[in-house]
Amino acid sequence: MENVPGASSVVNAQWRDLDKAVRKGRQTERKLQADLARQTAREAAKSRKRPESSKPSSRADELARLCAERKATPKKVTIDSLPEDQRPTQLRPEQDAFRHRENDRLPRRDALVALLRRHLKKEEEARALVRELFVTAADIEPNDDANTLTIRIHRMAALFTTTR
Repeated sequence: MENVPGASSVVNAQWRDLDKAVRKGRQTERKLQADLARQTAREAAKSRKRPESSKPSSRADELARLCAERKATPKKVTIDSLPEDQRPTQLRPEQDAFRHRENDRLPRRDALVALLRRHLKKEEEARALVRELFVTAADIEPNDDANTLTIRIHRMAALFTTTR
């Protein structure tokens, strides 16, 4: 792994956290308003008094503060401005090239789907199985003497139930 060049810009982690808090606060505000509207509708038939609540105003103040703080925080920052422990890393170019060469040697997904299609009733099932195989953890053991590559797939979640 190596550090990403510092001239690149990335989303500011502080801005992302503030954005999440704003979205969560707005969602909470909408729920409170909906509850208040339901309560008002129920009590409208009984009396003309509107129920009062101090929570929405305090929540609205907090939401306004978060929005202002998010607005003052830059959305994107350069990697150089991030603390050392928060800087992203990437594969070294030679490792990346090796990964691409190995991927070129693997059969295409369509070929794997065609192989599995013989044993499964639906093509969608074969495609789902191939997708799951590509993201499942496995042990890869090359054997240079036999010119083979043994792939031992770790435990997979049950994808299908077959009926015959």
